[in-house]
Amino acid sequence: AGLNGSNLTAGPGNGLRQFGLAAGGFVQYDFEEKHGFRMEMLFNQKGARIPPNPEKGEYFLYSARLNYIDVPLMLTYTQDNFIYEFGPSVGYLIGSSEELVSSSIQERPFRPLDFALNIGINYHLAENFDMNWRLSHSIIPVRQHVGGGTFRLNRGEYNMVLSFRLIYWIKKMERNG
Repeated sequence: AGLNGSNLTAGPGNGLRQFGLAAGGFVQYDFEEKHGFRMEMLFNQKGARIPPNPEKGEYFLYSARLNYIDVPLMLTYTQDNFIYEFGPSVGYLIGSSEELVSSSIQERPFRPLDFALNIGINYHLAENFDMNWRLSHSIIPVRQHVGGGTFRLNRGEYNMVLSFRLIYWIKKMERNG
């Protein structure tokens, strides 16, 4: 379980200002001493948030909260107290809400699936406990820009998420042979 900081890149605002929950479980198989494969199922809250900024003449508040069930498929490499991870994930949008205070909002639906690439690192803290940091970025837009415009590789709005999680290993399987 942990915390996500997120934003919709190529969307409104900048920085990871929307915070949400990250929780789930995983199974890991080590096929060599240092190499493994991990499959996870996570509930991830993503989205974007822009607070008012009167110094810049911005008096509105924007918030988007996106709830996903994500399934990352990660290759892992273990070295000392670190586990490095990389892999794709697919996320299914199970709920969304969007709010704009002081202005009208143009309804644009979010796509139901989010395909992303992930990179992360685990640090072994203590017996059965690891700390995980992970960056995830959509590889296809989660929705179109306002008006549907595109420019080169910028095809819409993408989820960008930085996760911090505390991992508890229920049972670590030892490799035989």
